[in-house]
Amino acid sequence: MEPVKKFTFDPARHDFIFRIFTRVAGGNPYSVAFLYFIVSFGGMMMLGALTGLLTGEKSGLTPMYNDYANLANMGLLSPLGAWVLVNFYRKLMRMFSVLPLSGALPMDNRFEELGREFQPLYESRGVLAAAFAVAATFAFRTVLNSPGDWYGINGGITSFYTWIFVVINYAMIMVILYKCLLTVRLLSRVLDLPLVIQPLHTDGCGGLRSIGDTSLAINYFNVVVMAFMMVLAVFQPDQVSKTFFLVLFLTLIAATIASLVSILFKAHVMMTQMRDSILSDLNTRFQKALADCSNDAQGSDTIHSLNGICAFYREVTFMPVWPYDAWALKRFLSSFSLSVIIILVEMITNTDSIVYNLGKITLFRLFRGN
Repeated sequence: MEPVKKFTFDPARHDFIFRIFTRVAGGNPYSVAFLYFIVSFGGMMMLGALTGLLTGEKSGLTPMYNDYANLANMGLLSPLGAWVLVNFYRKLMRMFSVLPLSGALPMDNRFEELGREFQPLYESRGVLAAAFAVAATFAFRTVLNSPGDWYGINGGITSFYTWIFVVINYAMIMVILYKCLLTVRLLSRVLDLPLVIQPLHTDGCGGLRSIGDTSLAINYFNVVVMAFMMVLAVFQPDQVSKTFFLVLFLTLIAATIASLVSILFKAHVMMTQMRDSILSDLNTRFQKALADCSNDAQGSDTIHSLNGICAFYREVTFMPVWPYDAWALKRFLSSFSLSVIIILVEMITNTDSIVYNLGKITLFRLFRGN
């Protein structure tokens, strides 16, 4: 009888883009982001310089150097997206390796069974193929509809090279969105298990920090999308006059809040209940020991017991009740809020924005009766 092979959870098993870049740059998100920057943005700019498209000389096409929105997307947001992708995979795989060793899981195979249940969903080739098909269709239409731009059908090798990475970027956005939604469901199922909260665990989060880290890694994807919208608002101000822009902006904020609350708050409630249960038990023991003080023969022992209970009570009040590092949450909120603030400023200061033209929204026009 052959031994049962140990299960290893791998959410990136069929993600060939991730495999290629991590094989070259290693598993560090920063090194992968830098490599992606060099290959995509660096290669694009080099070809632009060689073909004259960078300055628009002798090409008759719009020059690259003043196309700030596309340059920001390729030079800043694409590497940032690569960082988010690698960080997400690392945090998710780390949760499956660390959580079983933390002592927080029940003494059975339910956590491993969850991994086996979700593994086929993460490695779906159909999702990957559909994402690349949609991305390629979008890229092809944009190329055909932009004959006078450097990235259009007349842009030659520079345009072709650029759109290879545009297709990769959009496909990866769709794939990571799908996997983020899967992970929200997975984390919710993990928190349904009878987890053991450990007040003195070295991770400072009762043994559940890997869950909190994974939850934050999911929402860094929203940071990239919000940063993309910020680039559009700054370099293409006409975008903020569109209803779709406002709807996407508000939806993204609501989705980020909902995602954080659905996972982190659920864990917070569980950890708070554990703390309150311990405090309630200590209160019962304290009241019993206090009643025993009337017995003079046991007075000194009882007072010693009371002191011990009081000391333990003070320690338990500082028991962690959130499954994440406070500084990690602050970094996430700061990066997300920066883009939100810039977009809001652009909307408020631009009188052509949808904020000053709400009457044009179809829903409001229906209520108005015209």
